[in-house]
Amino acid sequence: MFTKTIPVQILLLLLLSGSVHARNKLTSQINLSKPYWFKYSLIYLAGCQPKVFPDNIIFNDGPCRDDPYAATIFRRGIKVQLRSVTQSESFVKIKFRYWPEPYEWQTEQEILLKYDSIKNFNRSFRLLFSKNKVPGEYRCRNELTTKQQVIQCLGYPITVTKEGDVEKYFYILEFVGPNPFGSYDGFWVEIKGGKFKRVTGYI
Repeated sequence: MFTKTIPVQILLLLLLSGSVHARNKLTSQINLSKPYWFKYSLIYLAGCQPKVFPDNIIFNDGPCRDDPYAATIFRRGIKVQLRSVTQSESFVKIKFRYWPEPYEWQTEQEILLKYDSIKNFNRSFRLLFSKNKVPGEYRCRNELTTKQQVIQCLGYPITVTKEGDVEKYFYILEFVGPNPFGSYDGFWVEIKGGKFKRVTGYI
């Protein structure tokens, strides 16, 4: 009886060792005692959590309340403390709060980062978080010509819709700050083939 249980015990030890090793790799670059800064703003629509991918941030994946003016925003450049890191299915949950000195009363928020491999998790983490201070406002070009310039200037859009081969990125002024389209309260930036096409909006 004893000899039959040894392989099972060994298997359990190997599985536990692999799980610990993966968790250690997952958190090796994360320091919970030091601050990080957001490279891009996070928008919390009611009913949804932002999801960070290696090359994108999505705010409306889920049963969101379709009212961006009622959303909560954590702006680009804010200083945060990471409170915990846990793996859940294909995402990693990171809980954060404002860096504690002036905001001891603040509650924690949660962000989901893609985790289908350590490499993609690291890319997702680096897309959002910086170990160095990030300015709250980006000095935008007067004329934006590419998708990359639009994202760098305005951040990731609240929503994205497609009409044929055109993507329409929706923003509201109070979430993006000074920008070349500041005459609009809300606006859609049209992108075609990775290039800026035009902007339409409302006042």
